[in-house]
Amino acid sequence: FFFLLLCVRVVSAQQGEPSLRRYVKGHAVPIATIHPETTDFSDLEPIGKAIGDARIVMLGEQSHGDGATFLAKARLIRYLREKKGFN
Repeated sequence: FFFLLLCVRVVSAQQGEPSLRRYVKGHAVPIATIHPETTDFSDLEPIGKAIGDARIVMLGEQSHGDGATFLAKARLIRYLREKKGFN
């Protein structure tokens, strides 16, 4: 399973780790595949909804040797270009 966390919520010290764990479990979005050739982007639609009408999306840079992350990022970029109109 490959999970992409769409947003990170700041949790106060009073809420603690169990609350953060529940939040992440309740908001994590399962990604069906990381292969960039896949043209069914239905699993990435929640990301598109989270982006909304934004015209700028920042994608972090992974470390060298993390091939799976490179594949996932390539697929996400393809989705953003083909379905959300980013260039």
